[in-house]
Parts: sequence; C-alpha cells; structure tokens
Amino acid sequence: MTVIGESTAEGTHGVNRGGRGGAVFSMCLALLLAVAPTSALNLALPVAVSLAASTTSLTWIADAYTVTLVGLVHRP
Repeated sequence: MTVIGESTAEGTHGVNRGGRGGAVFSMCLALLLAVAPTSALNLALPVAVSLAASTTSLTWIADAYTVTLVGLVHRP
C-alpha cells in the first residue's frame, strides 16, 4: 500500500496541488489588471462625447489605449 507523498523506487506517488492554486490566482489577477483599466476607459468615453468627439474618434481612443496597455504589460 502506498501513502500519498511516499517516495518509492519507482518515484514519488504524491500529487502536487500546491502550484495549481497559485497559477489560477495569477491568471485571475492578470485578467483583472487587463480588464479593469479598459473598462474604466469605456466608462469615461461619454466625457469625450461631451467634448464633441465623433464615434470614429472614440473608437481610435479606445483602440489606442488598449494597444498601448497591452504593449506595456506584455514584455517578452
């Protein structure tokens, strides 16, 4: 009978579950950091409408902000 985590001649029979929670937390945090600023920009776009920005200008503002954010966050 093998106990979880017991090392035998064939190798370790334990299950490594410690890294899974950290990976999920990191992925959720990265998603939050990517979505939150873009959502804040989309909430602020009506202010640009009050400054007489056209629909095309609003699209350019949102796209330029998102591309710049991705360029700064995604470092090789």
